[in-house]
Parts: sequence; structure tokens; C-alpha cells
Amino acid sequence: MDFWLEFSSTYTYLLGVIILFFIWCIVFLKKGINRREMLLAGVVFGMGAVLIGIKYALLDYWHPEYIFPSIHIEDFFYGFFFGGICTQIYFFFFKVKERTTDKHHPIFVFISLFISIFSFVILTGVFKLNSIVSHILPPIFIGLYIAYKDYKDIKVQIWSGLFATIITFIIFKILLLINPNFVVNIWYLNNLTGILIMGIPLEEYLFAFSLGFGVSIFYEFATGKELILKRKNS
Repeated sequence: MDFWLEFSSTYTYLLGVIILFFIWCIVFLKKGINRREMLLAGVVFGMGAVLIGIKYALLDYWHPEYIFPSIHIEDFFYGFFFGGICTQIYFFFFKVKERTTDKHHPIFVFISLFISIFSFVILTGVFKLNSIVSHILPPIFIGLYIAYKDYKDIKVQIWSGLFATIITFIIFKILLLINPNFVVNIWYLNNLTGILIMGIPLEEYLFAFSLGFGVSIFYEFATGKELILKRKNS
């Protein structure tokens, strides 16, 4: 018991990643899920989470304990699992068919990458805003542009953002039951808004929604796929 208490209070982040892994497996194994997209997005977001953590987030946002301090494997798997889930979470709950069109937007991939990098360089590097702002705004802007170009799928984006937020809420509540001091001890709350909703920083809700909103149909938009939506029970 003493070992578990010490382990859970020290490596709460790792426990959160493990919980996220089980959710990822449920989504990944669902029939009709685009597993290739889920894996590809996972690798991209996993690598991004590690790099951004080292360069920005660990300095001004939070300071979790890593099981291997020099590797930050939890960051990679958090990005891998959560990023992958956000691309497919809507498709898990609703029946969706895809139809290939000639409206490909390959350049948009590079534009999105530029927007993301530019946000960190300018917002965090020049204006000295907390790096979480640079986490939240790029997916929102990218999602809004996609919605502007193809407004018919905006409800996919909104629902994906809401589902991602709910997943974040559930995981945090489990972790807070395991370690009630998780947020207080690890987040730099003085650098943030200081607003906690059900014990969870407001910024975590905003980031979860923005990622779900921005990446849910990013792949489909870039590759020219048109969504045909149909509810499961219809």
C-alpha cells in the first residue's frame, strides 16, 4: 500500500497516460476507424509534445515527474494517444461515410505547421505569453479555416472538441481521486488564469476542445474527402 501511494503521488502523469492508452485502444479497435490516420497523427503529436515540452511547457506551464527523467516518454505517449483519439473520436460515436473529391489541400498541411511554429515563436517567444496559449490558438485557427471552407462539417469539429474535453475531464477526475494534489503540485498556477473548474485548470479544457476542433477532420480536408454523416441509430 505504501508503495502504491508513493508511486501514484509521484508518477500520476504516467497513470494518466495509461488510462488514456485504454481509451485509445477502445477507439482504435472500433470498426470503421481510420487506423492509419490515427497512427500517423499520433506520431506527429507525440513528437510535438516532447519538443514543445522541453522548449516551452516545462518552463512555464507545468513540471510533472517522469519515470525516466531524461526521456520524457510520457509526453510522447500522451501526444500519441490524445492526438490520435482527437482525429477519430467523432467517427467512434457516429456513422460517417467518406467520398473522395478533387478538392485536395496538401499545401494546407505546411501552412498549418507554419502557423503552429509561428505561434510559439511570436506569442511565447516575443510577447512572453504562457506557452499554453500557443497550444490552444493554432488548432482553433486551423479549425475555423476548415469550417470556413467547408461549413457543412463544422458539427463534426464541435462534437469532436466536446468529446475531447469530456475525455480530459474524466481522466483528470480519476487522477485527482488517486492524487488530490496532482494539479496544485505540478501546474504553475500562478502563470495561468488560476481558474479551476472541478479542480481542473481552465486551460486544460480549452486545449482539449481546441485540439478536437482543429484536428478532427484535418486529414479529410487535406486529402479531399467529403464526409457523409449518418447517426448510428438511423
